[in-house]
Amino acid sequence: MRRLLVVVLLASCSTSSSAGRDRPRSQANGALEEQLATQAAQLRDATERAKAECEPLATAPVAADEVRIMGTSAAEASARRGKGLYLDGLDASPREVASKGLPKGPKNDVTAYVQVVGAWVAQGTSRKAVPWAFALVDDDDVWSSSTMSGHVLVSVGMLRLVQNEAQLAGVLAREIALVAARAQERQYMRARHAACNQALLSLYLVEAGSSSVPGGDTFMTSSKFGKTLRALAKGDRFSTSPDVDVEFMAWFTNRFIEMEKLTGVEKEVSNEADRAAAELVGAAGYDAGEYSKMIERLPSSYSLLDHLPSNGTRTEALAKLKGEGGFGMSGGKVPALPKGLDMPRGFD
Repeated sequence: MRRLLVVVLLASCSTSSSAGRDRPRSQANGALEEQLATQAAQLRDATERAKAECEPLATAPVAADEVRIMGTSAAEASARRGKGLYLDGLDASPREVASKGLPKGPKNDVTAYVQVVGAWVAQGTSRKAVPWAFALVDDDDVWSSSTMSGHVLVSVGMLRLVQNEAQLAGVLAREIALVAARAQERQYMRARHAACNQALLSLYLVEAGSSSVPGGDTFMTSSKFGKTLRALAKGDRFSTSPDVDVEFMAWFTNRFIEMEKLTGVEKEVSNEADRAAAELVGAAGYDAGEYSKMIERLPSSYSLLDHLPSNGTRTEALAKLKGEGGFGMSGGKVPALPKGLDMPRGFD
């Protein structure tokens, strides 16, 4: 059967080649134009179908399980930066760090201190049900991040810039404010919507091409490839079906989340997070003015890498808030960092 198919194909190619030499050029151009028109129509149809089917995901709320699973996955990815979590020989995930007490140790004691300050500041938010979790990452780069699941991570590089507990509270407060405002959830919704569009567009284009192949329609309907992309489009990222590749769906969606992060949060969201952070710092009993001083200590490249307004623009906005009598912008305590902790070198 296979040999007969090869002979038929070769004969077809030979006949086509011979005929092509005799065919008028205008006829060949016409066939090419028809082929291009067909492909363009298929692309338009695939695009329209994908757009229509994915539109509900643009505004659909993120389910609690989705917040927890995808948020924890993002936190674990951040925790792998640099040398991993800042812990004393403890192989643990951010979830384990949050739920279990840490054994005594120089790094563990510092991490536990950050957790205590973070939990204290987080009490000032309106989202009491968020399972806040705080961790340090052994990375010299200056950064902090948070996920929609309530995980807040701070690099050792950022911690080295902190001069007192009020400034540490400010770093944590900004991330807490972003989570409380659901900034990461909105980023995720945009990424989820974009992933759906791309998945279905790819699926429908492959379907269009496979329709002319014997058995192609059946393959697209019953194959793991087709079922996985359809599940992805429906938002069923946690399917237990053996016919669905859940790991691929998570990987695929995470690529779009990473692209969303490249653009950073919107300027208005960033400004609001700074305002809310200052209020959280003040509500926790600290001098919120130390938050502005912490921003001033950030490297000039920090705003560029994190796609934020410049450090100067941020402190000017906070100064204006203070002038308008913003809550918690004056007074409050400025506790020194605990002397009994073996803080990473670089404090001054």
